[in-house]
Amino acid sequence: MKVALALWQNRKTVTKIILAVTFIMLLPILFILMLPSLIFGGLRSAESPEIPIMNDNAAIYASIEEVGVKVSEVLETEHAAVLEVIQNKINALSPDDEHEIIDRFNIDAAFDINVLISQYCAYKDDYEEIETADLISMLKEHKEQMFEVSETVENREVKTDGMY
Repeated sequence: MKVALALWQNRKTVTKIILAVTFIMLLPILFILMLPSLIFGGLRSAESPEIPIMNDNAAIYASIEEVGVKVSEVLETEHAAVLEVIQNKINALSPDDEHEIIDRFNIDAAFDINVLISQYCAYKDDYEEIETADLISMLKEHKEQMFEVSETVENREVKTDGMY
């Protein structure tokens, strides 16, 4: 009786918890529904149109790998271009200047690729419009926004008597 009374008194909170748990449980389904055309190449296999591709793990993995490789190539090319610009700035420094490059992209590269693919698929209103070539062209078109470069200059005094 006490449990029922406590649930009734906190029904708004209980409702929020139930909704949150339901959303979390449905999130994988939502993810799958948003990605079929890109990852699965549509919902039917090209070789056997009567067999849904979602039942063909080999085709799913091959498609995911193919899209990931193409996105990775674009990101790596643009990342290398940014690193080249940074290296040119470093080369222009005097020999006494110290520098440090903090490159978070290498750490999160696989995550970034999956996030880009997911965001692209969520961006499209119609799943039939989702195409790898369109994703690649969008990445190339917006390459200036993919990487952030910031520069910080600090002046430090170095004492010559061996003490800092």
